[in-house]
This record gives sequence, structure tokens and C-alpha cells, in this order.
Amino acid sequence: MESHKKINVLSIPETRDPFINTPLIPAGFDPDTGEERFWISTWNGNLGCLGALITPGGKSRVYRLKKYKFGWAGCGGYSAVLEDNDTLWLISDLACFVRLTLSTGEYGFYKTGAVSALVFSGAQYDPETGTVIAVAYTGERLDGVCFSLKERKTIRVYNDFTDARVGRGGFDNKDGTYMLWCHPVRSSLIRWDPKSGELREFRKIDGRASCVSVIYDDDNRPYIPYHGWLDVSSGSFRKTPCPERETIWFSRIGEHAFGVSDDGSEVYRWDLSDGKVTKIADIPDGTRHGITMTKSGDILAVNLYGEVYRVSREGRLLSHWVLDGNSTGAVDCLVKIDGRRILGTPFITQRFWVLDATTDKGFDGGRAAAGFGEVTRVWNINGKVYMASYTNGMLTEFDPDKKISFPENPRIITTPPNAMRPVASADDGVCLYYASNHEYGHAGCVLSGYNTITGQVFYRDNPIDGQQIVSLCYDENRKMLIGGTTYQTDCGVAEEYDDKCYIVHIHPGSFDISKSVHVPFDVKLAVAEGFIDEDSLLLKCAFINDSIRLFKYSIPEQTFEESNLVFASGQLRHLKRTSKKGRFIALIDGSFELWEFGGEAGIKKTVILRDDKVYEIFESMGTLYAVTDRNIYVINPS
Repeated sequence: MESHKKINVLSIPETRDPFINTPLIPAGFDPDTGEERFWISTWNGNLGCLGALITPGGKSRVYRLKKYKFGWAGCGGYSAVLEDNDTLWLISDLACFVRLTLSTGEYGFYKTGAVSALVFSGAQYDPETGTVIAVAYTGERLDGVCFSLKERKTIRVYNDFTDARVGRGGFDNKDGTYMLWCHPVRSSLIRWDPKSGELREFRKIDGRASCVSVIYDDDNRPYIPYHGWLDVSSGSFRKTPCPERETIWFSRIGEHAFGVSDDGSEVYRWDLSDGKVTKIADIPDGTRHGITMTKSGDILAVNLYGEVYRVSREGRLLSHWVLDGNSTGAVDCLVKIDGRRILGTPFITQRFWVLDATTDKGFDGGRAAAGFGEVTRVWNINGKVYMASYTNGMLTEFDPDKKISFPENPRIITTPPNAMRPVASADDGVCLYYASNHEYGHAGCVLSGYNTITGQVFYRDNPIDGQQIVSLCYDENRKMLIGGTTYQTDCGVAEEYDDKCYIVHIHPGSFDISKSVHVPFDVKLAVAEGFIDEDSLLLKCAFINDSIRLFKYSIPEQTFEESNLVFASGQLRHLKRTSKKGRFIALIDGSFELWEFGGEAGIKKTVILRDDKVYEIFESMGTLYAVTDRNIYVINPS
């Protein structure tokens, strides 16, 4: 039944859309001025991405694409190839490519027949055959698609050609073949011959070597960091010349090569005559993908937030401008600051916004943390908001009553060693706790804690070997944490070391595991969602067949009682605890529900809202929130 409630509708504040993981590529020439052009795009899985066509002289045009009805098509262009001076292809989903006409801004979607999977950078285009190769990890293996841009149809679908999991870059071999760089589980070069159609693993390379971009010697041999100059006919390397330090090398002019640091913030020049490497420039908020060299020999870079820098080869700033790059990102986290304000964090922008719920006025707060990624866990403890972020588990503190200016406010508290993506959190009112996955390609996790009064920080790396802790609840009566685990690794890009899931009882000071209880079902994920009562937890289990089943876990008995709550794959989109014990919120097929456990009925379900556009739900300080692409429903249940 519907509850008696008051519902307000707020607008999600726009923030800077992130030009992340996307290469800055040559895009022909301006038909009016003849000036060379470059292309880069953002990632936005909520509305669709922004694309920018820029010239070194400062001319720019921003395109706003809408995402396709399914998958990742239109959400970005982690790979992009230019077919001709007016036609660009954006490739972010292996199942559907996007063809953009640059002059008109019109675009269309072309299905490939492959499995839908996220394509990262490295797609290669062969102008002679008019075909492109792209690869993506499907969850089971790395698949590839060879697609004819001329005929706009799939030529071939590949699978089982490597044990590597993610396409990360690639380059032209200058002999009619092309190389894809894939990493992890291992770092490999995959050779593609567009004429014969052959796609095969060529050789392994050092895991530190990045092939996001490469340079060539006078004999057209590409340089692979930590190895040397690659002879693609034999697979051997010429070791000299080599630099005194490695970077990601993106251009060579004569006896000088130019590279960018792994985080994209520093530009270096390598003198090939003596190996000396000199830092020549800084690119604030730069990325490893968003940098190139113009034909006139200037360095051109677009940073994470759409700021364009043109820098001379000597490191002198020649020009700087900002693209029109605001959009509404997908909301990852939301927390109530006080009776008037709420804070939200958009996906992969590493930013946050603040919204006044009484006036529907909000603003982009800027950076929430250093690096790249997004805030994935938030807490409000004693009026301050704490945020833990991907890609390094960084914890920051934000005082909403002080001037916003990162890194002063929010300020960095800690960056836990070996942490990557925070996925679970809890607190006891003073200390906050969170679990972060290890880096891609590595199983296990890191537990982190912070005492908001004393400032003490504490960690525990790999508290349960080979397992990720994916949920945390704080048991106030027993003064302990209870978590659920999975044996699966982040994005499935590492080898699994177990086939069991556990409920773990954890000491909150030392992070010692006092009990590890095997979940006795054929499950791949066990999430301790929250307390039903003083002695039991609601446990959500994802089974091998992808169904979802809910159980009651007895804390004193360490037993599991199955409920009649069973959901098909994708049906139960979200299930979250609230601040009241025994009360949960759920999103099921567009229906926002409030669940209350207890009494003879066992569970009382109340439909709060029905809207198929709702993709995320939250509860904070007793208020319920439902998020659509542009709006937030604010609900105060009776």
C-alpha cells in the first residue's frame, strides 16, 4: 500500500563532467581555417557524454550525446577513431558503436552482435581495409570485434585469444598490422592483422610499461618502456637509446621525446643522445590520456575538468582556456548535512555538490579528493562529512560551515596502503570504518578506520586471505563489526583464490577476525545489509545462477534462516539499511519500498514511490531520497 508522505522534487546540481580515460586524438582539420583539430570526450553514464573538438588556436565545439537505451554506448568514447575528416566513431560498448558526423552533430548507433561490455582505450583503425578492432572484458574473457566502418557491419567476433582482461591502449606497427595492449591479469601485446583477420597474443611485457601512447625511432620501431625499441618482425628489443627514467612517451621530435607521468600531472623531455630526462611543465589535474603534440610542435593537453593547456616544447604556457563542460552526473552517494542541506557525489568526477533542499539551489563544490575516481562512501559524524574515494581509498573530511577549498576543506586524512575502491562502511558514532578492494589484478581488501575525535588512523591489509569484504555493520551491543564477503575480485580482473563466501566477526580496534562463518550455499556474494533486531542480520546472497535470496543470520548462533524473498537477476536493484534498526529500503523494478521487520507478519512492505526512472535510493537522518537522471525525490514517510 502507499504510505502517507510528503514528497518534494529537487534538481541535481551540475558539476564538471570528467574527461577521464579518454585519449586526445587528431581529428583532421578545420574545413574553414585549415587548422588541425583534436577530439576528446567525457564519461557520463547518466545522461550521455560530452565530446569536444578543439584546435590549438583556441577554437572549440562541444557535442552533447545521449546514451543508448542499453549498455554503455553514448556514455563516452574511451576509444575513438576518425574515419574521415567529418566522421568519428566512439566506442565504449562492444555491442554497439556510435557514428558521429562532426559538421552536423548528428549521430547513430550500430549494433555489432557482440556481448555488451565496456570498451576502454586502444581500439585500432586500419584506413586501407576500413575496419576497426576493439576489445572488452565480458566477465568471463576478453572478446574482440572487427567492424567495417565502410559497410557498417561486423566482420568477425573474437574470443579466447588471451588471458589478459582489459584493453588499455594500442599502436600502429607501421607494417600493416596493429598492436593492442591489454592488462591485467598480465600485461600483453596482442597483434591484429586487418587483412588476414588474425588476432593473437604477440608477447608479454613488463607490468609497469604503459602503451597508452608510443613513440617510434627512424626505423618505425615503437618504444616500449622498460624494454626498448620493438622489432615487430622478430619480437626482440633494441635497448638503446633508453631514458634515465620512464614515463608514458607520447611524441618524438628529432633527438627529443616527450612523455607524461602516470598521473598525467607532469610533462618530461627525454634527450635521446644522452638519456637525460627533464621535467618541463605541470598540467594541473592532467591525465595520462589527454595529451598530445601538434604538428607545429606544441604540447596540447585537456585535463580532467576540461581545461585546455597549450605548452611549448620548452615548457612555457602558451594558452589556456576552459571548455563548456558541465553536466549532471550519476549520483553515487548522498548524505544529509543538516535540516537544510544535502551533499552528493557524482560518478568518476572526484567532485561533490551541495544542495539546499529548501530553495532547490545547489552548486559544484569542486574536488572531494585527490587523484581520479569518485567518492563511494560517505558519513555524517558530528556535523562533518567524511568521504572515502576510489582509486586509492583516500579519506577526506569536509566541514560544511567553512570555506570550500580543496585540499584545505575538504582536507585529506589518510590514504590507506594498497587500497583502491571503498565498497563497505560503518561507524559507531565516533570511529568510522570502511573496506576497500585491492588494486585491479589483485584479490583481497584493506580495512581502514579513523577516530574522528583523536585523529587516530588504523589499517589492516588482507584481513581474510583472498576475500573482499563487501559489507560492514557495527554491532553496538557486542562492540564489533560484522561483514559479508565475496571471493570475486574487483571487476573480475584477477584470479580467484576461493569459491566460498563468509560472514566475518571483526574486532573494530585491531581488525582481527574473531569468527569466519562459511555461508553454506552456492553463492558468489554475501552482503550483511543491516540489523533486523539485536541478534540477527538481514543477509543478501547472490547465487551462482544470478538469483538473489535473502536470509536471516543469527549472530549468537551463526546460523542462516532462509526467507521467502527471492529475486531474479537484476530485479532487486538496491537494498539498504536505514538509521532505524529493522527498517530497510529497497528498489525493485522501479518500485521504491520501505521494509519493516517485526511483529506477527514478519515484514511489512510499503510502496513509497513508483518511477521507472529511479536508479538509486538513499536514507539519511530519517529522510528518504530517490534519484532519477536529473532530479531527487525527497520523501518524509509518516
